[in-house]
Amino acid sequence: MSRNESEWGQIHFSKTGYSQFVRQLRTEYNAYIKTVREAALKAHEKLSALKPKERKAAFDEMTGRSTLYLNPPRKRHTVWGIETVHDGGVEMTSTMLYTIREELFRGKNGAFTKPRMIAFPTLTNKQVEFTIECDDGDFTLKQDKDGTGTLYWKVDENNHAVDHAKATGAYQAVSKTLANYKWKRNEGGVWYGDDEYTRDGARESGCSSESYRTATFGPIGEREKEMEHQALMARYGGARKRSRKRKGTGAHTTVFT
Repeated sequence: MSRNESEWGQIHFSKTGYSQFVRQLRTEYNAYIKTVREAALKAHEKLSALKPKERKAAFDEMTGRSTLYLNPPRKRHTVWGIETVHDGGVEMTSTMLYTIREELFRGKNGAFTKPRMIAFPTLTNKQVEFTIECDDGDFTLKQDKDGTGTLYWKVDENNHAVDHAKATGAYQAVSKTLANYKWKRNEGGVWYGDDEYTRDGARESGCSSESYRTATFGPIGEREKEMEHQALMARYGGARKRSRKRKGTGAHTTVFT
């Protein structure tokens, strides 16, 4: 079933926190790139055992949207025919998967070649601002003049765009870094989302469509969540008072004879 969705948000870091987070993220992202490199070499090894004319088709059969399956796919019979079944796989971005394919067949007239590791660059210790692509989404790190910094997250609306972005190995590297980071005062943030079903539901109810909170991080995120909760309670309490007032007004009727 289709689902057009989007997500966005930002996370703020103190001067000390920003340098720590960037350092941790570089480690996680480079570990992800190492996995991609190893997957590319393993794919080359497996394809080397095949006849030259079979290799491109075999590689395409080994791939999904953003996944390289290093084990040969199995064929499973279903009621409607034959289904291809894969066991596990290495998650990456579709761009990275495309790079592997280009590296494997970059020779003259598409000849089979061994992937070069330089095609899968890691982050260096000098990089404190950079972007990490996650298919339909991307993370961008920006440092301010005072040393503080912000992590921006954005997924433009598309069919299952958020799901696809979060399935990538690149996203998992950032997600793991956020999960292990020790938050400091005045750090954190909020992510918001929107989708076609929320908008449709709002229109059918005669309400205005609003984005919704999808994730909170650190003390800032907790404060935002509490403020949102207080606003909701105030709105709900006000509605209850108005309801009781209306009921009270209509509850007493004087009959003159």
